[in-house]
Amino acid sequence: MIPVSGIGPPFALPRFTMRNLLKLASLSLIASVAACTSSPAEMKDPPMLKVTSPERSLMKEGAGMIEVRGEVGPNIHGDAVQKVMVNGVQATMTEGGQFVAQIQVKPGATLIQTEAIDVEGGKATDTRAVAAGELRGPGAMIDDAIAVGLSDDSLHAIGKAAGNIMAQTDMAPILAPMNPMVSAGLEADGSEDCLYGKVSVYDVDMSKAIIDLAPVAGGLQFSLNLKDLKIPMHARYGASCVDGDTDISVSADDVKVTGTLNVTPNGKSFDVKLVDQTVVLTGFHMDASGVPGAVLDILPLDRAAEYIIEKGAEAFMGPMVNDAFGAMAGTKTVDVLGKKLDVDVFPTDIYFDPAAAHIVLSTRLKIQGTESSKGFIYTPNAALDLNPSNGFKFGMADDAANQLLSGVAAAGMMNLSMPAPGGTFDTTAIAVTLPPMISADPTSGKMQLIAGDMMMTFLQAGKPVAKAALNVKMDVKVKGTGSNVGVDFGEPVVAVNVIEDSNANLTGFTNGDLEKMVVISVDHQVAIVKALMGNIPLPSLGGVSVKNLSVAGDDGYVVISGSME
Repeated sequence: MIPVSGIGPPFALPRFTMRNLLKLASLSLIASVAACTSSPAEMKDPPMLKVTSPERSLMKEGAGMIEVRGEVGPNIHGDAVQKVMVNGVQATMTEGGQFVAQIQVKPGATLIQTEAIDVEGGKATDTRAVAAGELRGPGAMIDDAIAVGLSDDSLHAIGKAAGNIMAQTDMAPILAPMNPMVSAGLEADGSEDCLYGKVSVYDVDMSKAIIDLAPVAGGLQFSLNLKDLKIPMHARYGASCVDGDTDISVSADDVKVTGTLNVTPNGKSFDVKLVDQTVVLTGFHMDASGVPGAVLDILPLDRAAEYIIEKGAEAFMGPMVNDAFGAMAGTKTVDVLGKKLDVDVFPTDIYFDPAAAHIVLSTRLKIQGTESSKGFIYTPNAALDLNPSNGFKFGMADDAANQLLSGVAAAGMMNLSMPAPGGTFDTTAIAVTLPPMISADPTSGKMQLIAGDMMMTFLQAGKPVAKAALNVKMDVKVKGTGSNVGVDFGEPVVAVNVIEDSNANLTGFTNGDLEKMVVISVDHQVAIVKALMGNIPLPSLGGVSVKNLSVAGDDGYVVISGSME
């Protein structure tokens, strides 16, 4: 049984019999929930409550004050309404039963919960959703949507993992595009002369690779230690206008490379260049017996070995740095629940200080075919504090998720129609009228997913017989397995309100049917959102274990913190 809160009887209708029918539906739902928890409570007859403003599924341009209006009346026993509360604010009531309250709506999604309480303690509630902020088109770029901070400790862990990976990596395909790695005596146009030499590298083998990374102002301090290095190579040469070729080899017992990795965004990923490098070889040995001495004079292979090691380290660290810093970057199209999702992630900034590396990326997430939708609500994001202390911090602007969720809603992917045989209605249709949003709770600061005012229509033989509004709120949680970090959700908190609709005959509810449809619909929506969130770019840190994960809200960002080892 899912936890259900905020469920209250709907407003009473003018006809006494209709009021009782709706009251019975709501009371039976609450009673069944109470039975699941084995804590039944005395049910009191609710007062009449009707909220007339704001309308359901409101998308409001800009945050700020919003007025909530409606009317209340005594319950069927004549118990007068004592007060009306709207999100903790007491409303002003007139003798005629009209009420009004002014409440503050912050940027993002807000559930407006109105509660009417009578003199005997009877309560009636109404829950509806409003999304407030700047309306942006479905294909808008979200600047600085993702930010990552990696501490000195995290960079050491990434370096350690990179060394383990390097020792097991086939370096041949990495080096092949750079061949010939070393050349001398060629003409300006690259053509061969009577005395020349060209060396291509087959591979770089080692028994062990130890890499250390540390942040410094302007880049990453880089240290590489290779054990039992072997470099098989092939030389093509010309001596006295006679061409030849032969295999040669270079080896060393120990190689140490130090330098600074300069990392810069190039629009699609990161460029990585090793500068100020030094190479020290211990136990160096070269077998180039097949190469003429005249060629060796112009092609000093001992110094060439240093160059090959430098370029090999640089070529290897490029993909490794991109994997650690920008694996999310790039453009791709993925299949999600039968739809095509275009994912664009662009590195926009990277900077280093002696304590950490800081990476910033912009995003655009769009479901194909939703270009004409009205878009999504954008909420301003404050500057994010990404001081990772002794671990890492990953901040994702809630706008990135909300842009995706708005496209999903526009594409009808969260709508549902399911049979309900055996009851007084044979079909339940669920329509998303307001895009789900991730927002920070104004009181706790925790990030929450709000799926507001989903309309549930109950049909019998194609004819509407009842209608209800379903509001769902879930805490955003973090999950981590091995080297993967992702977003998950807590248990849903559900509010259901039966609503009046001139096209529906609000009769024929049974408590079993209503509760069953609520549970099934919530499970369906949660499953879809989880599938979608799995395609939002998140860090991918190959070979690094993450632990001590936590999630919090920070001025428009979902912030995941943790440590690496």
